[in-house]
Amino acid sequence: MSRLDLDDPQAAWRSLSVTTKPALPNDTVYQVRQDAAGRVYVFTNKGIARLTWQSTDAESNENLSIYVYTTEDGLPSNECNTGASMVDRRGRVWAGTINGAAVFDPAREVIDSTPKRLVIERAVLAVTGRTVSPLAELEFDENHIVFHFSLLSFFREPDTVYRTELEGLDSNPSDWSHDDKKEFTSLPRGEYRFKVWGRDAGGVVTGPVIVPFSIKPAPWQSWMAYLLYVSVAAAIVYVAIRVRIASLRRSNRLLEQRIAERTGELGNKVSALRASEQLALDARNSALESERRARLSEQKAIEASRAKSVFLANMSHELRTPLNAVLGFAQLMQRDKKVTVEQRSNLGVIMRSGEHLLALINDVLSLSKIEAGRESLDVTAFNLIQLLRGLEEMFRLRAQSKGLELRFTIDPSVPSSVLGDVSKLRQILINLLGNAVKFTETGTVSLAATWHDGRAAFVVADTGFGMTEAETRSLFQAFVQTESGARSHEGTGLGLVISRDFAMLMDGDIAVESEFGRGSTFRVDVALPATDAVAESAGPRRVLGVDPDAPVLHVLVVDDVAENRTLLEQLLTTVGMDVSTASNGREAVDVWTRMRPDIVLMDVHARARRNWRDARDSASRARG
Repeated sequence: MSRLDLDDPQAAWRSLSVTTKPALPNDTVYQVRQDAAGRVYVFTNKGIARLTWQSTDAESNENLSIYVYTTEDGLPSNECNTGASMVDRRGRVWAGTINGAAVFDPAREVIDSTPKRLVIERAVLAVTGRTVSPLAELEFDENHIVFHFSLLSFFREPDTVYRTELEGLDSNPSDWSHDDKKEFTSLPRGEYRFKVWGRDAGGVVTGPVIVPFSIKPAPWQSWMAYLLYVSVAAAIVYVAIRVRIASLRRSNRLLEQRIAERTGELGNKVSALRASEQLALDARNSALESERRARLSEQKAIEASRAKSVFLANMSHELRTPLNAVLGFAQLMQRDKKVTVEQRSNLGVIMRSGEHLLALINDVLSLSKIEAGRESLDVTAFNLIQLLRGLEEMFRLRAQSKGLELRFTIDPSVPSSVLGDVSKLRQILINLLGNAVKFTETGTVSLAATWHDGRAAFVVADTGFGMTEAETRSLFQAFVQTESGARSHEGTGLGLVISRDFAMLMDGDIAVESEFGRGSTFRVDVALPATDAVAESAGPRRVLGVDPDAPVLHVLVVDDVAENRTLLEQLLTTVGMDVSTASNGREAVDVWTRMRPDIVLMDVHARARRNWRDARDSASRARG
């Protein structure tokens, strides 16, 4: 607290109240005065508080002491009158109360600083009520003690306060309290020193008065008890060892008896074993021959699998090359401003179907990767509702061409932005919808989408041919088709196998219910947690052009297929790039040496990349 402003009593006591330490007798302050000794008097309606700083430069109430004058000190009344106080020329402080006036004269004040006598009246054992005097060594069960003490000060006796400390248990003295007794319970064994201090109404402290005592350990905690514990434990161990030795001897005798019996039995069986030895040798030779044949079959299976992988890799290149040309030139036609709205819509269907076909080829060719356990998810944020609407648009014309009704139902609970592998989810739904349309001649094909607690459920139902129970059991086996699928002469029998593997990768599965002649229902359940991230567009996106302020990029296109070179040249030229082409690695090196293009686009085959690097390095060495 900073120095008090005597002209503003409300501001003067603002930093002090009945709850601070030291505390005022009441928060209602009428006036503040200062005597000749520099002490401050605060006039309240419950007495006059005198504030004394312990040092002249103190600015905190931690260096402040308070003494409250009441009727016990000679005041006519504890309640002061408002404005009824003054300081005369001699530095005396006059106070007016409701019952008369009082004067405080610092020059005539007699301060009683003599410490009063402090005594510990008695120490009582709380369990038995017995008073112990003097305290010395107590038994282990006499550890509940109550100390009674008193400060022999008879002036304003209710203002007398005490504090205590028990060395051996407490680390610091207690706070000042009016309580004239101190109770300790469940004291452990050890040496203790009880200390007590007393402070009278004038703030004079007496003490400490010290009473030493100790508490004996319990009988079961003495050294004799511990010695007994060790002796009992040793006896138990000794008895256990003796019992164990006797048990081992009995076991040895029984074992010797059994060995003798078994020796006789073994002698009888030696002849039988010799007779069966030849049979065992014959069986071993037969097993070795079977193992050799199994290894040969396994080697053939590995070679067949390797041949299948090589075939699929070659076929992937042969299929994707013309399909990329179809998609590329369709994209170029979409950019042509002369194309009508209907033609642009048809081109969009071509693009989406072609892109699906390209993705389907890639995914079918990844069957080897799935079997090897190397398939993984590409998790991104995407717009689930936009994906479903795109699938509806893709299959609408196909269903209408067969006279089928296509129904898409999206529950309001389905979030627009989710986390998952959009490519694999699209292939699962396209496989199911494509099969539903293909194997339905009349009626309806429907897709219903719901979402709950981070999981999405899709139900694809049709009124088509349906399947028998035997066909349903073998439906998810590779290269196995239903009777209606075999009659259609379409597909490879891999679509549902890959779809189910993708669903399992997405922490889900595919279930089927079907009745022959009445249709089928496929239920897909996958994990698609909702997200606040901006979802990627599920629709096609294309480059409109290069930034007008950017320099013109020179691109070198290297491909041995003329259609691919033409497609890339037209695509890149339309967005403002300078394009050169080459049909092989040697031409590419010549163009690169002559023109130094910014970007080189070339065939993805590793062999072509090696040829390009070798030719480029040779050209660099020759030029250097």
